[in-house]
Amino acid sequence: MAPLLSYAEALSLVSESVQSHGRSERISSANGLNRILAEDIASTEPNPRFNNSSVDGYVLGQESDAGPDRLLEISGVCVPGGDPGPPLLPGECRRILTGAPTPPEAFGVVMQEDVTRSGNQITLNGSHLPGQFIRMVGSEFGRGQRILAKGHPINPGTLGLLGSQGIGEIEVFQPVTVAIITTGNEVAGDGLGPYQIRNSNGPMLVGLVESVGAQVVSAVHVLDEPEDLGAAMHKVGSADIVITSGGVSVGDFDYVPSWMRKHGEVIFHGLKVRPGKPLLFGKYAQSWVFGLPGNPASSFVGFQTLVRKAIAQLSGRTNTSLMWTRAAYMDTHLAHGRGEFVRVEISQGQAFPVAEQGSFGLRSLALCTALALLPHDRDVAFGEPVDALILI
Repeated sequence: MAPLLSYAEALSLVSESVQSHGRSERISSANGLNRILAEDIASTEPNPRFNNSSVDGYVLGQESDAGPDRLLEISGVCVPGGDPGPPLLPGECRRILTGAPTPPEAFGVVMQEDVTRSGNQITLNGSHLPGQFIRMVGSEFGRGQRILAKGHPINPGTLGLLGSQGIGEIEVFQPVTVAIITTGNEVAGDGLGPYQIRNSNGPMLVGLVESVGAQVVSAVHVLDEPEDLGAAMHKVGSADIVITSGGVSVGDFDYVPSWMRKHGEVIFHGLKVRPGKPLLFGKYAQSWVFGLPGNPASSFVGFQTLVRKAIAQLSGRTNTSLMWTRAAYMDTHLAHGRGEFVRVEISQGQAFPVAEQGSFGLRSLALCTALALLPHDRDVAFGEPVDALILI
């Protein structure tokens, strides 16, 4: 086996190798949640569309009516969606509600808390400024201005913005396609033998893939036989990414590395990290291949730290960076020559290790909210800040 790579080296190779697949389609904006824009979006009209009030209060028409103790007559009311009426005359004001259009040439709006009302008249408390509490037409953006860029991930706020502009169709990148192959004679099929285990990696990887907006096109389990592995790989060679789980180390039944060397390309095999030391990255046909170790924690960590990055880059996103934070590590760590990803829960800037940290541990995968990366070459004292990868 070639020299082990650090996590940073492995991430760099994945980043340099994988590019956007470039495939796009036109869809209804209503169906765009979690998709990635494949075009710039320009506004169809300004926002706001018209001058309107940002508060409940009274709209003034003249600068001469904005002074302290000024007594004004209320000449109507401006409501959201209604006609604000003609320009205000000197000595007049109108009651106005939040979001209502302001009359032409309005001077400003006075909050209702800043007046004293008596019947159909108000007295101003203090002086007031021109344009006060008026949202001016186009103050956020004008007509024809770029409001969203190609590569933007569509979230609920995006849908609101598109809806406000009457944009019913958008060009988006097609989802990244992923095939999942779990391996192992010890994983039960139809019935659970006394020394077999249930397939936990398959459902977990399906969930992880779908959680980042990619599409699972195939999820199968094969026995530890090179012929079975080969048949499964031949069937999924058109997927953007193939994830195998298990059979990637140097044991007698670990066939993934030798099969990839014979039929594909191995870019790296082996990381100086725990869990996940035997992780493999390569290419077969048109697919990027990630050979993840079979232990649940190793598969989970491998996906979160490397596969997720590859999916983001294939998807056409502009920002493909993983999200890291600094947190105080609420335990101690003795360096052992490999970087270590510890499943932690982040709370108030502190990282608390959760549940069983062995590579077979499953409960920690359900409880963790981040992966703390502990250094390979130095100990970590209790409370010392470390880098932590925020999980999806």
